[in-house]
Amino acid sequence: MIDLINEIGITTKSAPTNKLEDVLHDIKVAGFSNVMIDHYQDLEHDIVMAQKMGLTVTSVHLDSRNVNELWQNAKIATPIINRITNEFAILARNGVKTAIIHPGQNNYDFTTSIQPITQQGLRNWQNVVAQAERHNILLAIENVDPAHLPHLCFLLDNIQSANLKFCYDSGHHNLFIPEVDLIGKYANILQAIHLHDNDLSFPQKVGWSGDLHLVPLDGKINFEKITKQIAHSSYNGPTMLESSCKDERYNQMSQMEFYQHAYANGKKLSKLILANRQIETDRELI
Repeated sequence: MIDLINEIGITTKSAPTNKLEDVLHDIKVAGFSNVMIDHYQDLEHDIVMAQKMGLTVTSVHLDSRNVNELWQNAKIATPIINRITNEFAILARNGVKTAIIHPGQNNYDFTTSIQPITQQGLRNWQNVVAQAERHNILLAIENVDPAHLPHLCFLLDNIQSANLKFCYDSGHHNLFIPEVDLIGKYANILQAIHLHDNDLSFPQKVGWSGDLHLVPLDGKINFEKITKQIAHSSYNGPTMLESSCKDERYNQMSQMEFYQHAYANGKKLSKLILANRQIETDRELI
């Protein structure tokens, strides 16, 4: 199997207020070869635009609006299942293999009512996974806020499908639940990575205020540990960043300078992962 970890990717949400065409241009010129489409306006249009610019669309972050309704009764969940199925169809006909989804959605200050885990919710999610299978899409569920960690684990532990995978988000993990070894638990089904940093200098588990989406190595997350864990997992995709230029520390950078900085730090992470894989290979040869 081809290992793409030496290729660097970044989310299209990295400059959320700017035109997608300009964002994709600067991403490409800065050296990135891969993108994750996120917060799309027209999904098919955005995928095709990125591909025409010579970028590989590694994954698409599905629309997470109202995803909590997947935990409710079938009548409420059906429109969301239909929306996701349509997204799968667009990915399939444009050659995009991986879709990212949240197991639930909370608002900024965590006042959203959390939906309980139910057997009907399980059946709804099984329906979603069945649609992923039908379209030959790998559906990776992302770790988000702590309230939805049980939902994430429940789905990954109870739905048996080769198309159901895990998406690891370094910022959310270290912001909310650093004590839980998520990569270790789901190393064999790790399909996507969202690498970004934060300062860890705020009260933990108090809303999304600390979810800064910094460029990796600009904050305080231990990426030596994370890259070692990724190296020992089944993940073989590109080093994918989910960083954003919205933080004030990037205010003095142009958009291009931000992407050049992000690419350089992405290469550092890639080299760490490759070095750890080489160490593991050398051990196996002894």
